[in-house]
Amino acid sequence: AGAGYPNRNALFRGLTDFDFKIWGVNWTARELLRRLQRREERFTPDEFMKVVAGSKINLNLHSSTQTDGVDPRCDAINPRVFEIAAAGGFQLCDPCIGLERHFDLESEIPTYTDLKSLRERIHYYLAHGDERLEIAQRARERALRDHTYTARAQQMLDSILERHGAR
Repeated sequence: AGAGYPNRNALFRGLTDFDFKIWGVNWTARELLRRLQRREERFTPDEFMKVVAGSKINLNLHSSTQTDGVDPRCDAINPRVFEIAAAGGFQLCDPCIGLERHFDLESEIPTYTDLKSLRERIHYYLAHGDERLEIAQRARERALRDHTYTARAQQMLDSILERHGAR
């Protein structure tokens, strides 16, 4: 569920032998058109949560206009990382810089580095459903414990107080 940036269109073309669905706009790769649900329609937050929670595997690939797949220099963590985790969805994510500060990259959000490793991870986690559910549960617990708006606001306040005192 998301926008079809060029790198996403390119990478997902290499997955058409899997059974998957896509929600969102700007998915232009001809090979992906039959996978689109409600073509070129945006989805609501509630619809997104239902899609995520109902999926066996959610693929999270950060958008890039610089590469045709995984951007090895991606340094901005998208909100989907936290939203998928909070919804209890299992996700495979590209290893954007800094992700390891927020989640464990094996036990909470496994990563992939290219199409080959993504395909290997998909096959593995489709065959290991109990492990997939345990990982999703750990990511959900982490997200709800450490990555809520309340937790972020507290971190900001703590940082301000640490730097500037209680004035």
